[in-house]
Amino acid sequence: MSIQFEVDGVPGLFAASSGPLRVGLVFRVGQVDEPLARRGITHLLEHLALHSAGVTDHHHGVTAPEFTEFRTQGSADDVRSFLAEVCASLRDLPIDRLPMEKELLRTEAASHRSDATNLMPIWRHGARGYGLTAYPQFGLTSLTADELQTWANHYFVRGNAALWVTGPQLPDDLRLDLPDGERQAPPPASSALPVTPAYFRGPAGVVVWDTVVPRDTAAIVFTGLLSRELRRTLRQEGGLSYTATADHSPRADGTTAITALADALPDKQDAALAGVIDVLERMRRGEFDDAEFTAVVKQRCDDLTHAGQHGGRVLWQAAGLLLDRTPADLDDQLAQTRAVTRADVARVAQTAFAAGLLQTPGDTTADDAGYTAAPVTSGGQVTGQAYPSLANPARSRVILGDEGASLVKGEKLATVRFDACAAVLAWPDGARHLIGTDGIQVHLEPTMFHGLAAAIPALDQHVPAGQRAEMAPRDPQTIPQPRLWLPTIKPSAQPLGPLRTPARLGPPASRGTWQGYLFNLLICLVAVVGLTSGAIDPAELRSVSGSHPIDNLPVLLLVLALLAARGIWALRGLLRLYHRR
Repeated sequence: MSIQFEVDGVPGLFAASSGPLRVGLVFRVGQVDEPLARRGITHLLEHLALHSAGVTDHHHGVTAPEFTEFRTQGSADDVRSFLAEVCASLRDLPIDRLPMEKELLRTEAASHRSDATNLMPIWRHGARGYGLTAYPQFGLTSLTADELQTWANHYFVRGNAALWVTGPQLPDDLRLDLPDGERQAPPPASSALPVTPAYFRGPAGVVVWDTVVPRDTAAIVFTGLLSRELRRTLRQEGGLSYTATADHSPRADGTTAITALADALPDKQDAALAGVIDVLERMRRGEFDDAEFTAVVKQRCDDLTHAGQHGGRVLWQAAGLLLDRTPADLDDQLAQTRAVTRADVARVAQTAFAAGLLQTPGDTTADDAGYTAAPVTSGGQVTGQAYPSLANPARSRVILGDEGASLVKGEKLATVRFDACAAVLAWPDGARHLIGTDGIQVHLEPTMFHGLAAAIPALDQHVPAGQRAEMAPRDPQTIPQPRLWLPTIKPSAQPLGPLRTPARLGPPASRGTWQGYLFNLLICLVAVVGLTSGAIDPAELRSVSGSHPIDNLPVLLLVLALLAARGIWALRGLLRLYHRR
């Protein structure tokens, strides 16, 4: 049973438990609150504030989507000292640590492997709210000391904090010297999907499905049943997946996000997709085993009881205080879980299916299963000046205007309007990457479009300072250059770049350089002169083929034609680079 208390105006919860004294200071701010151009500001602030508390194995900081927490364990004196140091740092951040902590966060990010579910938040929510959790920490390069302290003064305040404590007894004389401030509500959920259920094509070898439903106990039971059904169908009976599971995550806005995943080998991914769809359909019709249903309810009750005995519920209860939720009594939660019926689970399954988003593996689709393809391109382009591609002017161009920017590649179109722009990534060499609130992205490389370099300053004037993220300088060798475009019989099946994936921070290098074109042209000239002036003796041709020199005339003409084509290609490349200066 939890006991409510208060420390310096901050609400708290204490749960008696065996083991060491543990404490956590929670704030209602996280990744979902950050502007995309300042992505990472909360994580960076958490690192700075935690540094002053000293380096021990028990001091930890967590930056989650909706909450940020500082926690420790130890003696009562250790806890008092930890809380005092964290509060003092939040009032006056150790800015001298800023460069080092930025590097540490970059190193941490580089070591993280991409998650199979990483694309889901962007496709469902776009580049705002819960969709922000899938993007890199774009703000690390340019975040300033003033911006960090302003963020701390707004979110890390007395009115936006809660405290939880577990252990043998509640220590006395706890202090929380935080600045005054107001409670901050979580941002409203956004949607980038015009219709659901929807699907999009993801990487090969994995099927992912997620949904968002109202938060209640039946949703938790549904998730447990779904996980068991996926594991039984795809792993135990079908042998299609090694990992087939489902999990749920409660959200601050009163909903629960449910995610299911099934991996598969390339030759079995179609069968795995069909298996996931079939399990979801059976759950929607209420077709699940009574014994499985009973086992899930019992497991949920056991988990709640275990968490209650060891103080595991108090963290989420403290976070609930920041959402004006009354801490739930363990007996009430157990009674609610046991009261869930098959009809309740079927109701959740129907709601879950209607709001579902499916990530299909590779080139597979799900139209026949009742899912609608999520849009991968924009519906219209802006009005303005067109800048043709230097590599393929007939099929590719950039359009810049007062409304925003569009990128056209054949039949594909991406548009980001300034009034719906989440962030603009800006490199010192002039490249820009616009990310719309719907997750659509437009990448602008001045080296790849005729006249675009001169238009970048005008584009920058339309971007508010808060939406611009300064990026680190790029290696000149990674800045792309145009290459010769040759028409193809079959159009490329590749989509228009990573329209809804986390933005790339540097395109691959290109071979179209002055040195390369000039070298090719000189080689061609030397070879042609040698063949036509006798520098290469026709007798050498005869010595190879054993025939008269005149018999090799077709071969000679073919070689000259190939050299001429290569020379023309190199000359056109040089002329392009000259006109772009």
